[in-house]
Order: sequence, then C-alpha cells, then structure tokens
Amino acid sequence: MLLMLAALAVGFVALSACSDDDTDDGTENSSGDGNGNGNGGGAQTSDADLTVKVGEFITYEVPDGYDAPLTNMTGMVDYRKVGNTLYLNGLQEGKAKLEIGKDFTLHKELSIEVLPNPELEGKTQKITLTTTEAAVGKPIGLEIKIAGDDAWIDLNNNGVKDEGEAEAAKTAELEERLNLPAKTFSIYGRVYSLVVRYTKLSALKVENGYALTRLHCSSDALQEFRVADLDCPNLRELSLGLNESRTLDLTRFPNLTELSISNGNSIGLVDPGNVESIILPSKYLVKLKVVEQPLRELDLSGYPCLSWLSLIDTHLKSLDVSPCSKARNLNVFLRDCSMLASVNLANGNNTNTDVEIYDCKDLKCIKVDKGFDASKWTIPTAVTIKNDGTSCP
Repeated sequence: MLLMLAALAVGFVALSACSDDDTDDGTENSSGDGNGNGNGGGAQTSDADLTVKVGEFITYEVPDGYDAPLTNMTGMVDYRKVGNTLYLNGLQEGKAKLEIGKDFTLHKELSIEVLPNPELEGKTQKITLTTTEAAVGKPIGLEIKIAGDDAWIDLNNNGVKDEGEAEAAKTAELEERLNLPAKTFSIYGRVYSLVVRYTKLSALKVENGYALTRLHCSSDALQEFRVADLDCPNLRELSLGLNESRTLDLTRFPNLTELSISNGNSIGLVDPGNVESIILPSKYLVKLKVVEQPLRELDLSGYPCLSWLSLIDTHLKSLDVSPCSKARNLNVFLRDCSMLASVNLANGNNTNTDVEIYDCKDLKCIKVDKGFDASKWTIPTAVTIKNDGTSCP
C-alpha cells in the first residue's frame, strides 16, 4: 500500500486490531464514533471518504494481499502495520490521501479529512515525570515523537518556556540523553510517542493527553504509578515496569492494542513485581507481555484479536487461549511459569499458531484443535498433546 499525505492535522487515523468482517476488495469498512468502539470519527461534513476530528480515530482494515507503506514519507506521521491493520498517528489538520495498492499497482484511493475538535481548543497536553533524588543531574534516556512544532520540555519545572527548552524537545526527538537539573520536569505539546529509559523514574502523570498513543517506561522505581493519572484515551501501546501495584485496571484505555508489564529490569536485578491481576482494556488488544509478576488469573474471553502472548515467570495455574479465535497468527511464549499445569490452545486456528514453552515444570497437558499435529512446536517432550477433542485432566 502506498501512502500520500497532504496538509494533515494532529488527529489520528488509528485502526482496530481486528475486524468482525473480513473485506477482500480494498473498500473501506469504517464509519465510527471516535471513541475507539466504532469506525470512523465525526459526522461527514465534506466529500472525504473518511472524516475524523482531532483526537478521534477511525478504523481501517487492509484486505489480505494488499500492500502497506513501509517507510515514513512525511516525517510527521507515525504509522505501522500489525497483521492486516494499518495504524496512522500524528496527522495534522487538513486533508490526506490513502492509496491502497495490490502487486505495487494502485487499486483504490481514499480521501481523509481531519477536522478541528472544539472540545480540545485551549487544552495543552502535559506529561509530568518525577525522578528519584539519585537521578538529578544525571542523563535521562528520553525518546519522543512530535506532531507539529509546539513541543517543549520544562527542564526546571517552573512553568515557563525558558531559552533552550524548545531545543531540548528536538534533542529528545533524536533519542539523545538529557541532563536533568530538577527532580520533576514536564513535557508540553503534541507528543504522540514517549519512551523513557536509563533513569529512576518514580512518578508519571499525563494531562489532556489526546495526542499520546505510545508510552514506554522501563524504570524499576515507578512506585507512585496510578492509572487514574494517565489521561490519554487514545493510547495504543503501554509498556511499564512496576513493583508496587497489585491490581491493574486498564479499562480507561479502550483503544489499547499492545501491553507489556514487567518488574522494570530485564536482567532480574530487582525483586519481582506484585501485579496479581490485570483487568484488560477493549477487544482491540493484540499483544500482551507479562514478565516476573505473580499473576494468578488471566481471562482472555473478551479479546478475540489477541495474536501475540508472552508470559515469563508468572503464577498462573492454567491458561485458556481458546477465545482468541480471530487471530490470524498467534504466538505464545511461556517460560518459568512453574505453577502452570494445563494450557488450552484449541481456538480453531492452531495451524497459524506458534508455541514456545520452557521451564514450566508442572505443565503436563496442552489441548489443541482436533487432529492438529503440534510436533513442530517448541514444547517439552513430557507434555501430552490433546488433539482428539477431549480436554486436559
């Protein structure tokens, strides 16, 4: 698929993770309410095929066999493709053209119009980060992606855009490290992607975060984290290192498609976290990763789109992935799940499922689709494969 963009606005054309209907002719299947539940944003006020207000989103599924853009052509739009779903973020107000190609030949051209959103007028997105005392005066790894030219970093947290603070935002956009003169600092403006690395970040807050769609924080000191402090309804990707939270309710992020929860340290130098249960967001979730958390329950019954699941060192006793029936390609990775005794992968789509299981000592049985041969999966030889239609004991 080719993508041509004319003068665009800070709204999003973001797309659902899977669709109830599978079109195959390249026609759009969008119409929506702008709240992540539907397809297509605000009311039609122009001749555009797809219309959306700033801060809303529309959904678009790319049919099988059609091409998608592989490079960022404008430098102002962040887009990616997951399965058959194309995601566009950071569009500027105005009009755009989306070209759908097959065999590198133009098949269909869709027009998109991003309209102003009165509800967002006068509101400025603000991301406030607080570090530990030990981090003051030391470099912080900060990577941001900006829509427009209004972003700046309040390094001394005085609420005033001082000399050099607009340049600091451009430096962070280049993924370079910044020295922190204060314990608390804020990022203002239309940042749609934020990645924080190499620092002891203790608190995080987002206000009026309509532009933020991607948030990754690998800090192992994030102790004052509260989901209620994240006002970012269009969030699509969330990755957090947590040590203190017990129950994580993510239903305030109805458009979340990728979720990663870990203890904040990939090499295991800190104690495991304490997330025992996760209340997942909307049906759009496609990717879930949980690392070194005493997770005891995981209900996937409301998430048919899930296509990538990684569980490392959890306390789950059983895992049922059978409700994920619409996944075109399901990847399951399990390691060090010492209490896991049974797994149900019979979702009617095991031919498109890849499984890797290591060091799950109590796992004795895996149920798969009837007649399916799982011999090519990476699983312990002692595990019984139930492919006769019966369940594990």
